Amino acid sequence: MTQAPTTDQAPDQAPDQATTQPCGPMCTQLTVLPVETLLEMDWADLVRRFAVGVEWFDPRLFHLAEEDLDRSFKPELGVGRMSIRALVTHLADCDLVYLHRIRRAVAEETPMLGVFDHEAFVEAPFSGPGSHGGVRTAPPVAGAVAVIHTLRRWALDWLFDMDEATQNRAALHPERGSMTVRYLLAVITWHNEYHAAFLNAKVEKLLGPIPQTGPMPQGGCGPGCGCAAKLPNGQSGGSDATT
Repeated sequence: MTQAPTTDQAPDQAPDQATTQPCGPMCTQLTVLPVETLLEMDWADLVRRFAVGVEWFDPRLFHLAEEDLDRSFKPELGVGRMSIRALVTHLADCDLVYLHRIRRAVAEETPMLGVFDHEAFVEAPFSGPGSHGGVRTAPPVAGAVAVIHTLRRWALDWLFDMDEATQNRAALHPERGSMTVRYLLAVITWHNEYHAAFLNAKVEKLLGPIPQTGPMPQGGCGPGCGCAAKLPNGQSGGSDATT
């Protein structure tokens, strides 16, 4: 197993090489590919990879105690500095931002995007524990996971049906310049997988290695799921079975 990078990175920053980490029982192994590699994929393959989403996560995170969800990790552990709660909330925030950017690029003529200060969001009260009326409050991890799953499943069909001209439509970022729909989808696909490797490494530090239960089941992601027809070869499409 290749060691994961040791620092959390911004959504638009890609690693220099692929890294490999274990993941949840719905998959066999997570290999984090650079954005450049994802950009070279066939569109349908990129959408399939995007669709896996939360199934990369170690599901044991739902069973962690509140203090473990908010635990900070020392740099020398090599699992990133964010708490698990802040990290999963960060992933939900980024999915909201990037899918809205994609929709704007599709619907509008070269829209100007706003700058997303992800570090400010991580430090905001909604990313960690707080109190209200003397009672401890914290955003539920399951809520953030549900946001990621719902957004990706909601987007799946229209992404699959997108033609090449639409994939190449672009929006303008004030600092990074032109961003095509294909680029935006590659970045948010990479970003989720990159941080899933950190997430799984954090959970492993707390609970030990995840038991390996085999590969993804064949024929879609769960009972009632309609993605099997869209996702051949037994690949999961985004999950009615995330826990």
